[in-house]
Amino acid sequence: MAIPSTQARDSSDRIILIAWLAVVAVLPFFIYPAALLTLGLHAAGTAPSPTTPAASPEMVWILPRVLLLLLFSVPGLLWLRKRFSLDPFSLLVTLYALTFLLSAVLSCDELQYILLGASGRMDGLLYAIGLVTFMLVGYFLSKENPNLLLAFYLAISVGGVLEVAVLVAQRLGFDLLGPITRGAPYTDTFTGTIGNPGMLAGMLLPISLLSLGAALSPRLSPQLRTWAIIVAVLTAAGISLTGNKSSFYGMILLLVAYALFQRSVRSLLLAGIVFLALIFAPQLVPNRTTYEHPLIPTASVATRPALWELTLKAIAATPGQPLIGAGPDGLRMAILRHERLIPDMLEVYRVSERWPKDREVTSIEPLYSPDDPVRSRAFAVSFSDNTMGKLYRVNVDKAHDLFLDRAVRSGVVSALIWALLYFVPIFQLIRSREPLTNAVALALAGLVFYYLFWFPVPQVEPLHVALLSLAWGLASTTQHAEVARAAPTKPAP
Repeated sequence: MAIPSTQARDSSDRIILIAWLAVVAVLPFFIYPAALLTLGLHAAGTAPSPTTPAASPEMVWILPRVLLLLLFSVPGLLWLRKRFSLDPFSLLVTLYALTFLLSAVLSCDELQYILLGASGRMDGLLYAIGLVTFMLVGYFLSKENPNLLLAFYLAISVGGVLEVAVLVAQRLGFDLLGPITRGAPYTDTFTGTIGNPGMLAGMLLPISLLSLGAALSPRLSPQLRTWAIIVAVLTAAGISLTGNKSSFYGMILLLVAYALFQRSVRSLLLAGIVFLALIFAPQLVPNRTTYEHPLIPTASVATRPALWELTLKAIAATPGQPLIGAGPDGLRMAILRHERLIPDMLEVYRVSERWPKDREVTSIEPLYSPDDPVRSRAFAVSFSDNTMGKLYRVNVDKAHDLFLDRAVRSGVVSALIWALLYFVPIFQLIRSREPLTNAVALALAGLVFYYLFWFPVPQVEPLHVALLSLAWGLASTTQHAEVARAAPTKPAP
């Protein structure tokens, strides 16, 4: 077999590096402008009416990102054939991929849900392939390219500022996304180019925390440090404007941690400025929409304990645990296949629907036959204050916690893998006195806090795992450098 030349190898490395960074830069804005295309086709005489719904939110916000990852995975897997080697990171990611694959194949679900995941989520097997490939490529690139972290930061910082600009415009009543995606402005929510305010906050959180480190890092030029200060302030303000509580409170906690770890007047001053932006942004930018999401605990937060309890019971009821889970749509399928979980599901609805305190469930009647498809199952529920009752289908599909969602979908082992993927680099990098390296650990810690209350989505998770991959690469090279410095040198003859 012919051995590729060094020049050819360098060329392929450069191409895949550019492609990886291009995905990072483009992914937040890679949407399907459905209404705009429908309007164009109508103008060209090939579409009957521009007033019909152009596409579902799933097609607009999620499918383009999944396709982008899959497109990258083709050259990415070819590149990995020559670069892949087993070490702690690649072993953990490979084991996760195997648990997900086995869980999907053995789930006995319909093929479309195995490949595409839950309805409206598109986080099935195809997405998992793209995500794992993206992680591994980023990791092996970072081990050979020390400046990749800076390039990554520049790409996502520009994206973060643009997202805040879109968010502020929407809050002021100037929405440009709605007319090109669904044919009418969004007046009841903030989408950015991500599609959901909570997911948008999940994108901004690590950018703001990374910017704190970049603002003080001697590795950056004075101009880039100034840019980082601007990014830190703007993205923190954006987090506050979304009304997402997990990102808001996570940002406050990590600002305190940042000041404690850096222990300098400059870091304390910067943390104070960012904190002020976080607190006062909603007062400075008028809200001319109907979207109100206060930064105090609401019913959405109160549902989390009930969701987590339901998910733990679903995990316990799933055959194959702890090695494999119930598949890409695991939580929903576990509930559908185990009727004893229906009362626990109704407890989730009790909180989210704000039932009266004295309301009790008096009966639960299955409305299906054994021959009916599993996903068509419904239940007639009667109450102590309403004997007519209500029809319920199983629409609960996410635990709103990264680790519980991994556990129910692909096994407890996969959840432990993800805990290691996040916590190992946090503990390795948090001790660094270099501000940007330290900020990488803080950004990952911020994501862990965020994911205690949220589930990963294709719109932003690829950016999170990109940072995760770079963190492992940074920890690996830092550890090797420390070992080399500590090794005794041989005296000269």
